[in-house]
Amino acid sequence: MARSKSPLISVVMPVYNGDDYFASALQSVLNQTWQKFEVVVVDDGSHDPRFVERLCASSGPRVTYHYQENSGVAGALNHGITHMEGDVFCWLSHDDLFHPRKLERQAAYHAQFDNPDAILFSDYNLIDASGAQTGTIRASHERLVRAPQLALLNGCINGCTIYIPGHIVRDSGGFELNRRYTQDYYFWNTLMKSYDFFHQPEALVDYRVHTSQGSNTAAAVAEAEQLWITIAEDRTEFERVAMYGSSYQFFAQIANHLAASPYRVAEVRLRERAAAAVGESLLSVICLEPMTERQVELFKSEHIGPLHQRTEIVWRDPESKLLRLMTSEGRSNAFPDVSAASLSDFLNNAVDLSVGDYVTFLRSPTQEAANRMAVGLVAAHQQGETIGLTNLPTGTAVAARDLLISSEPMRALELSHWFFHRTALLRAPRFASEVMGAGENAMLASLLGGATAVGLYDKARIGLKS
Repeated sequence: MARSKSPLISVVMPVYNGDDYFASALQSVLNQTWQKFEVVVVDDGSHDPRFVERLCASSGPRVTYHYQENSGVAGALNHGITHMEGDVFCWLSHDDLFHPRKLERQAAYHAQFDNPDAILFSDYNLIDASGAQTGTIRASHERLVRAPQLALLNGCINGCTIYIPGHIVRDSGGFELNRRYTQDYYFWNTLMKSYDFFHQPEALVDYRVHTSQGSNTAAAVAEAEQLWITIAEDRTEFERVAMYGSSYQFFAQIANHLAASPYRVAEVRLRERAAAAVGESLLSVICLEPMTERQVELFKSEHIGPLHQRTEIVWRDPESKLLRLMTSEGRSNAFPDVSAASLSDFLNNAVDLSVGDYVTFLRSPTQEAANRMAVGLVAAHQQGETIGLTNLPTGTAVAARDLLISSEPMRALELSHWFFHRTALLRAPRFASEVMGAGENAMLASLLGGATAVGLYDKARIGLKS
């Protein structure tokens, strides 16, 4: 979808008994330096809507007034989206304020993206009931560049700072009417599954904190409990790793964050998910030497299986030379069309055939090797490492990057000691033929130099002007 160079921005304003603040909120939109905008005011069943209606009528043709029976903020926003005509959706609550250049600054920032579906949010100031500034909420721009999903989990997205292309909100199904207190974050959670959110590192809104807000009621807490569980459990394995290095760290860190909140149910649930994370991980074991199916079955049933049940194994058959894969359920599959002409071909194709969250390598099917794998998987989760290994003499886990610059013995760089999360193996080829003969430490260095992870090192984000 082509973007307008000068988009019409629709500011939807839900109002409910907003006599104390609505006039100043509306004026903050009318004072915008960006002139191509409309204001869609939706009165959500105020006790006396005449004040809002009269003020809208006297504020010029860019302001339209709509009334509906009370259905909550979600219903008012959906009503406004239905009636807006703009290319962009923005939201202003009746008690908050836009800074004069809010729309101008966001339109300019959005124009930097080669992505018409980019969604923006910014920092914001806190003000009290009288309008005095009491603080500023600034998100960590560097962290959000590298792990954008943290914006959702860290509560960085204030609804009045957003800037969303209009076609996205029109096609999204709107805000959920049964969410009276958390309709915004459920909506961001839905959008984040399909669209990218980008942080604009400047305060563009004044968010008012006052006693009449209802976010601390029992009903609000109960709804927020479920929100935290939903947005955490909706994240994919790759998204969890991009944010915290492992699923264990992801759930544990969010639970720790909730420990200082009233959300006890959500905290307990996420600690349970953290405890189960290692067992839920699928481990792919790639055999470096040809093995018979019987050898693979024995290693799986007698050695690694009792330690970690969710294990699949990829190997080369010594007679047929075919690549084979035994699933975690014990099914054996052959792949006659996959090349294993060289070690690098075999390793790259074996990685492609495997589907595990973590990948490790097996030189000989021993109990010692199985123990190393089990220790490595736990360590990778607990340390949040996407590339690491188990140092066999001590049984301790060492990060691969640390090992390359340490005095650890070179035998610890054997390929059979390496442990990768799949996000570290996204580029192809991972095992370059020209590096294979230079030793396994050179291979590790080559892999480290090209490793990427989902959501990390996004050049489009890093290159943005702030």
